[in-house]
Amino acid sequence: MTLDRVPSLQSLGGHLAALGSVGHPLGTSVDQGARLSQALLAGVPAPQALEEAGISARVSRFVEQARPRDLAALLDDLSPVLARFEGRSRELGSLSAYAIVLAFAALAAGAILVGGTIPALEELARAGRDAFAPVSVASALPLLAQAAFVALLLAFAAVLSIRTPLFPFRRSRLRQERALVLGAAAAAARQGCELPAALRACGRLTVDSTLAYDAEEAAISLERGAPSGGTVLFGTLGAALFSGAAEQGAGPETLEALADFEEAAASAD
Repeated sequence: MTLDRVPSLQSLGGHLAALGSVGHPLGTSVDQGARLSQALLAGVPAPQALEEAGISARVSRFVEQARPRDLAALLDDLSPVLARFEGRSRELGSLSAYAIVLAFAALAAGAILVGGTIPALEELARAGRDAFAPVSVASALPLLAQAAFVALLLAFAAVLSIRTPLFPFRRSRLRQERALVLGAAAAAARQGCELPAALRACGRLTVDSTLAYDAEEAAISLERGAPSGGTVLFGTLGAALFSGAAEQGAGPETLEALADFEEAAASAD
């Protein structure tokens, strides 16, 4: 460890503790932040020190693969990427909560309709005819309609609440994941990480196995000196642009531009 890195490592724990006070995904407690700085200064590997400080295992795996020269600078670059991703995830979570509330409201309305309104109307109908007239099958239709509506709402909530992209929200969720992984890869590249390491590292942040696999394949192609693939990670056009730029030595700049594009697209969805 060089002496110029000591101040940044000493302040890292306090910085993460400050993030924790506002609920940031990279945040930790004051005590854990202090132990993190002490552990790093004592030579504990960064991924292990981060996990022991309560930082997400995905972030520690990202750091392990990126192998940054300046851990504090990398985490500082990564923090806005994670904050934006978590903010958009919370927005989708609020939509799923709204769908669940609607489902319970529909259940309550159905219970009132079936338990009170329909029997009362049937009693009124029987008053003018034979008291033993059979109940109409049509009286069960409102209940069936309510059950179908509730099932649709609960299915809608379930699709929104999981992070792995699924129809009909695959495009929106995939854009969110792309913005996360490309933003993280760009952050790693800005801190001097080699492109293959940056791409491999960013795949550790996503729970989308297809996206993670594509990032790994793109990293392998760069190591072989023949950039290719990345259609899930960058999109079809983005993959072609990145491959061509990487061959010309402009991979980091193109990665930065593609990350900005996906961030703007995710924010607009």
